[in-house]
Amino acid sequence: MSNYRKISLLFSVLIVMTLLLAACGGGATPAPVEPATEAPKVEEPAKAPATEASKVEEAAEKDLLDEVTEAGKLLVSTDPNYAPQSFLNDAGELDGFDVNVAKEVAKRLGVEVEFVTPEWDMITGGNWSSRWDVSIGSMTPTEPRAEVLRFTDAYYYVPASFAVHKDNTDIAAPADLAGKKVGLGTATTYEDYMNGDLAIMGGEIMYDSPSGIEMSPYPTDGDAIQDLALGDGVRLDAVMSAQPTIQTAIDSGVPLKYVGTPAFYEPLAFALDKSRGPSDKMLAKLNEILAEMHSDGTLAELSLEWYGLDYTTLLAPGEAAAPAECAVENLALYEAGKLTVATGEPVYPPWMMDDDPGNGEGFESAVVYALASELGFAAEDVQWVRTTFDEAISPVEKLYDFNLQQYSITEKREEVVDFSLPYYRVQRALVALDGSPAASARTFDDLADVRFGAMVGTTDLEYIEQVIGASDVAVYNAEVDIVSAMAADQVDATVIGLPTAFFITAVQLDNGVIAGVLPDDDGGEGFGLLFTEGSELVPCVNNAIQTLTDNGTLDALVEQWLQGGGDIPNITK
Repeated sequence: MSNYRKISLLFSVLIVMTLLLAACGGGATPAPVEPATEAPKVEEPAKAPATEASKVEEAAEKDLLDEVTEAGKLLVSTDPNYAPQSFLNDAGELDGFDVNVAKEVAKRLGVEVEFVTPEWDMITGGNWSSRWDVSIGSMTPTEPRAEVLRFTDAYYYVPASFAVHKDNTDIAAPADLAGKKVGLGTATTYEDYMNGDLAIMGGEIMYDSPSGIEMSPYPTDGDAIQDLALGDGVRLDAVMSAQPTIQTAIDSGVPLKYVGTPAFYEPLAFALDKSRGPSDKMLAKLNEILAEMHSDGTLAELSLEWYGLDYTTLLAPGEAAAPAECAVENLALYEAGKLTVATGEPVYPPWMMDDDPGNGEGFESAVVYALASELGFAAEDVQWVRTTFDEAISPVEKLYDFNLQQYSITEKREEVVDFSLPYYRVQRALVALDGSPAASARTFDDLADVRFGAMVGTTDLEYIEQVIGASDVAVYNAEVDIVSAMAADQVDATVIGLPTAFFITAVQLDNGVIAGVLPDDDGGEGFGLLFTEGSELVPCVNNAIQTLTDNGTLDALVEQWLQGGGDIPNITK
């Protein structure tokens, strides 16, 4: 016999003896209780009045649903510092998405609701000792948690994201978090993700945790966000939390900005304590209520009320809704409702065709319209302006939202302008006059006496001078001027991106050849969109670029517009 049964019987005997001494009659027979699972019904003879021992045993077998119904009250655990899911409002009352969901669930159960606010690790650890009945606190079902908890069906799905202080300038992507101090809630899926232990039941991990991060656990995500708000690098370099939590902080004036796209998507569910006893009926009832709330739109309405977006449906990768700050009406645009894009005068294939950036033809033109669509703009809301190359990379007022004309991302340029994530990584190629010494070059030593030409202010000019080591390079204002100089036998060769090299040798320069592909220790030069320094558009555009990268759109555009043909030799140092 278990210790529990021994104690129960001893307790019952003491009660019976006390009642006899007091000359009191036995209690009334309790109302029958349905078993937790269905079983064949067997006709039994009438029973004698139940003893106190049988009452204790019968109560222990009650389903949680029966206990809650009889008590007329649902005890719900939640977090008081997790806005907009749950928080204390100005009246000092619990409010938020989860709080309102809990109130609606209690209403449909026909009981009152009462909230308790234990520490999060106490909730996820199970063994609640009946201090509360259910957790309605945006909990992600994971395999370790499922060892001690039971989970309902998902009631909504949330992306988990990184954010940094708005003043930060050196963290543009999750990979840049290496060596940085990142705050997050303890005993959360964010902590599991960072440790490489995340096993989401029904969710999706979009990319692995960046390596080299220094984790800083806090009691709640909100505490970490408060410390990051103190300043860039003061206590933290970044935080990881649910995107709605980060967005609420931003909307309330906390100086944060997103880094990259969501790391993973979490299905969120109610939780029941396995150690509590039978809860099959309660689990089934909660799932029934959730199905009704999904079907009648209640959950979607509450999501829109508290998040500004419908998070109640799991979206496929690349389909995730943008944060509210990235909605067109909230973007800090040069002209409201319009995406104003600058490019060169003139423009050349294969980047843009027919000197018309607005026709959507050519790689960079197609990229702009794909980005515009991802950001929520119609094609007719994209407007173009022209600038010189040098003007854009100088610290002057920019009369547009961003500029693109194969701008390489460099530290020197980032001192006066901002860049997006790379939308293309290009190999450099050597274009030479057919029959010249440069045309047969296979090492840098073979280029010692070559007459080079390059465009002013470009990284191609820097590569010729600093990597190849050439001197007396002829400098020109435009790409077409270099081609003309080569046609006139004034220079022997130039260095340029491989896609442009294909176009020059196929269309512009009759006696031009691609002598070879040049080495690049960084794995390819990155082209980025160029913004005014401090532009608030950068995080939203980066989200769009990352989505177009993840869903294959950029690769498809590269294949369509930039692929050349033939085997091209490599030139080595």
